[in-house]
Amino acid sequence: MRFGALQILGQAQGGTSAIEFALVAPAFLALLFGTVEFGRLLWTEQALQETAIAGARCMAILQSGCTAGGRYYSSSNTTSYVQQVASQWGVTLQSGDIQLTPTPPAAAQLAFPR
Repeated sequence: MRFGALQILGQAQGGTSAIEFALVAPAFLALLFGTVEFGRLLWTEQALQETAIAGARCMAILQSGCTAGGRYYSSSNTTSYVQQVASQWGVTLQSGDIQLTPTPPAAAQLAFPR
């Protein structure tokens, strides 16, 4: 009689969908959330790149956010400008995360052979 009960249990199909879902769901969810997180990573990388470009442009062509009196004056102006641009992208930057390295005009000139 015991063998008959095991045979009936082995042929039962009642919970197969739940078991299949339990086996497939972790892999599917890992793939789904991994794709979302990778997209967020690329978004943040692009936002930081565009913020760095805007900060360099602000210092290079002396935009009003980075200058005072028509010349590069204050790194605090530039830092706040960079933080503002980053916040427009949805990224929060602390002042300590921003490193400004302005190049003096004499060093910025390229020497071309004549």
